[in-house]
Amino acid sequence: MPPTVSTDLHREREDPDDNKKEKNNAALSVDEFMGFVRGGLEEGRDVIGAGMSDGVVREWYEVFGGRYEEAAKK
Repeated sequence: MPPTVSTDLHREREDPDDNKKEKNNAALSVDEFMGFVRGGLEEGRDVIGAGMSDGVVREWYEVFGGRYEEAAKK
């Protein structure tokens, strides 16, 4: 679940720098994003959130993860 990451992708947008930390406090640097990805992979997680989405993903799995796993087995 990727958040806004400060890259030079999507340069065609009206403001191609709206994903930079100077304009978006929630944006992650590439290093910050990769830190979340690395940590999730090391934990063996199937779904990895980064930045604000990390908490959302973890909470979803705490509440619904067991039900999801049971449904996936069927």
